[in-house]
Formats: sequence, structure tokens, C-alpha cells
Amino acid sequence: MKRSEFRALIREEIKRVIAEQRTQRPMHRRMKRIVKEAMDPDDKKYLVQDLQYIYDEASKGIDMTDNIIDELGDAYDAVYDSNDNALIKAYDEIRSSYSNDPKVQAAAAKKLLKVLGVTV
Repeated sequence: MKRSEFRALIREEIKRVIAEQRTQRPMHRRMKRIVKEAMDPDDKKYLVQDLQYIYDEASKGIDMTDNIIDELGDAYDAVYDSNDNALIKAYDEIRSSYSNDPKVQAAAAKKLLKVLGVTV
């Protein structure tokens, strides 16, 4: 299998996983509590660490697709359970930037860090 074919296969699998996660959103929205919950401090700490790494590396021109899919995928429940619309929107934006160039990935990471109250 050629490298380009392998990359195309991986991208299709990533698209499938993200589409699968998007189908779970309505359930999260129906289960929201009336009172807005704060994100767990430990979850936030790990999310910020992952985002700072993604931002730093993508700013250097390194494609961070694997990290966006894997590391940020771990934060999916914590982000949606926070009931913070701005956080969810910024999280969705970076998760959908996986196939873009590193500049787009860095900008999306920076935006999510800003939503989390971290300056870069």
C-alpha cells in the first residue's frame, strides 16, 4: 500500500470517528442540567496541557492531526458535560481542523485556550 493511500485511509477513518461522535451530541444536550456546571479542574488542566502542546507544535508547522483526534478525543465528555456553549463551539472547531494545515490547527488551539482563560 502506498503512503498516500494509507493516509487517505486514515483520514477516512478519522472522519468516520468524528461523525460517530457528532451523533452523540443530541443525547448530551438533552441531558444538560439547568444549572451550568463548571469543567472539572483536573480535566481542564489536562486539556490545557494538550492544547498548549498542539498549539506550540502546530505553530512550528508540524501537523498535529493525531494529537487533535486522540488527545482531544479524551476530553469529549468533560467538554460536553460542562454545558459551556463557548467551550463546546471552540472544541468542535479544533476537532474539525484535524485535516487542515498546521496554521489552522494552531489558530483553533489558540481560540480554545482563550476560551479556557489561558493566554498564549
